Amino acid sequence: MLYYKVINDNIFIGISTALDLCKYKLRDGLPPLMLTCNLDEAQYIVCADNYYHDS
Repeated sequence: MLYYKVINDNIFIGISTALDLCKYKLRDGLPPLMLTCNLDEAQYIVCADNYYHDS
């Protein structure tokens, strides 16, 4: 399993795994969904109950 160190503005946030990777999916007339996905599709990682976008 892969582990990721989450850093925001040079501050260590925590450690997440590949299971915490997700992507945002828009739906017509419904609220958007956050879906788990693989590394190639990932837009966000969940760590400490927050979503972090890769920049």
